[in-house]
Amino acid sequence: MNELVLPNLIISVVIFGGQVGHAVLDGLLPGYLESWHPQTGALHEAFGDITVILGLLSQLDQCEAIIAHSKGDLHAKSFFSAIAEQFGEAVYGHRMGLRNADNDLRLDQVSEQVHDLSQVFTGVFYDIIADIFEVRQDSTKFDDAHVLWEVGQHMCDLFLASLLKGPQVNATFADIANQMIRLEKSKENQMLIRHQFTTRRILGPNAIEAAKKPSETINPSLWQSCHCALSTKEHLDMVKSAIQKKMLQQQGWLSRGRGNGK
Repeated sequence: MNELVLPNLIISVVIFGGQVGHAVLDGLLPGYLESWHPQTGALHEAFGDITVILGLLSQLDQCEAIIAHSKGDLHAKSFFSAIAEQFGEAVYGHRMGLRNADNDLRLDQVSEQVHDLSQVFTGVFYDIIADIFEVRQDSTKFDDAHVLWEVGQHMCDLFLASLLKGPQVNATFADIANQMIRLEKSKENQMLIRHQFTTRRILGPNAIEAAKKPSETINPSLWQSCHCALSTKEHLDMVKSAIQKKMLQQQGWLSRGRGNGK
């Protein structure tokens, strides 16, 4: 009989790193926990995945391993693009992990469930790293691993700054995308970033417009299976409260001092 043997999640850098990412974002942007917008929840999930990616790129020896394993092509199938590889293979039999960062998903190809939706932003972020690395890569002049490390450092700074400069609550993918473009100093990198967000229908003429207001009912399944504070009753209660307040504001009750949220 084939027995399922789960890996030791505590020693898994991928699983642990992702959970650290969630905790860090809770501290940096606590307003995300009371946001009703699905894309804000997806940003939270993507942040966990991106923390793993940037964590690997922060270590030169890991960059060397990535270059060796991928032969310098970040779009080649490798351990680098696999999120939670051990957990995914053990539980679901997916060799590339729970989610593959190197994907081509667009906003119109996923649901509003935050794990599903997060794949779009993680995919954009991964492609931007790959694009900038490809532009800067010149094995005759520079060490590929060191160039990859430098790209990782730059993207870490840019992403954190963009999140902190963006909305404190109900941030959308477009909000963060526009901040990344605005804060990026390189014109060439700006074009690469804009292209990737446009391709995924987050920006540009074919962009899928994010919701401007919450629906009257909240669907808890959007946050189902999250491995962070998004899946807790406390988060759902905060979201319900935020929706109620938003709807009272839309009705003009709060501005006239007629409502108290009860």
